[in-house]
Amino acid sequence: MVDPSLIGYIKDGLNKGYKQPELEKILKENGWSNLEISEAFKSMEKKPSGEAPDKTLLTFINGALAKGIPESKIKQALASKNWPKEKVDIAFGSINKPTEKRKTFTDSKKEGRPKINFNYKKVLIYLGVFILISAVLALSLGVFFYIQAMVGYTITDPNTGDELRGYCVQEDCSDMKEHIYQSIGDNQILIISLALTISLVLVLLHAFIPGKEKLVWIANIIFFLFICYMLFMWLVANNV
Repeated sequence: MVDPSLIGYIKDGLNKGYKQPELEKILKENGWSNLEISEAFKSMEKKPSGEAPDKTLLTFINGALAKGIPESKIKQALASKNWPKEKVDIAFGSINKPTEKRKTFTDSKKEGRPKINFNYKKVLIYLGVFILISAVLALSLGVFFYIQAMVGYTITDPNTGDELRGYCVQEDCSDMKEHIYQSIGDNQILIISLALTISLVLVLLHAFIPGKEKLVWIANIIFFLFICYMLFMWLVANNV
């Protein structure tokens, strides 16, 4: 019996301009046997007889198929009982048997173009986190260089000639502030580069590396220690 779905695939291919050799090659690549393909093309060349299937024959075939008997053995048994081959073919042709879903030539072409599911929402979340972390790190690094410049500012005492660190000459400390702003300006590119690099590494690790909870805790601990160090430097700078 010719699988109706196979005939449908062939008709679809012929309508799209495929030649028989092309269709045979594509169908073979998708699991159809030479016998199935040959019978399908032959059945399309035959004119429908319009003869109704024998009910007794149909009952026998349906019962045998329900018991799991292969089609070839059923046909052999019917031939041994002198059933005409034409009537047997008509009976099998009228039975709707469940068929295994196979790939068609159109399916095989579509497989070469897989769909890529791009999660825009997730990307936007990571982008927002990246910007937030970058801003926090840039601000923290700016404060770090501010304190470092303040602690490292050295003047010469006009009375004793000794070098004093962390003190300013002017009453409003404008000399120290100028030194601090100059130091931050000189390190501006370094601050931004460090903030962006660290933020990018953290976001990429969180997105692609397992154990995200551990990563977050480690990053928080390191940042906490960094803040503690800055606080210590600030206390030293204020002579506490």
